[in-house]
Amino acid sequence: MAAMNIKAPPRLVSYALLLFLIFLVFFVVTVEPARNYEGKKKAFWELAVLKMEVGVHPSIPDHHGRMDHGR
Repeated sequence: MAAMNIKAPPRLVSYALLLFLIFLVFFVVTVEPARNYEGKKKAFWELAVLKMEVGVHPSIPDHHGRMDHGR
């Protein structure tokens, strides 16, 4: 019950929450898309190299005339 008597100043709590929200927005906007983009870029190049080894260039249309950009 002694822990219930400790009260943080409301201004300090609001500043801490504001700082946490700013950090969260910064992380979601910058770090996470970059991590996701690196994974997609790596997968694209691995597929492109695989297609070139097989003999299909990802920018050359297939026999239906469709472009396959490594997807």
